[in-house]
Amino acid sequence: MNADPCTYVIFGAMGNLAAISNYLLLVYNRYGELIFYTRNPFKRWDGFYKGKQNTGSYVWVASFTYKGTIKRAEQGSVTIIR
Repeated sequence: MNADPCTYVIFGAMGNLAAISNYLLLVYNRYGELIFYTRNPFKRWDGFYKGKQNTGSYVWVASFTYKGTIKRAEQGSVTIIR
């Protein structure tokens, strides 16, 4: 737990990113609105949308190919709290 309000936790791919291709990460708010999108596994979401970081739960969907042969699709949720 980090008590420093100036420290941001970012959300995105982890691990051997150089072995990932065909990457896609989508993050949606509770209304189903797409609020973050990237095809770059090195780019992560900082929780901001339209200049503000709002608390709440968000749904994410990711797909990628690992080491050129293993295709994966994952989904889940992430919650921002203050």
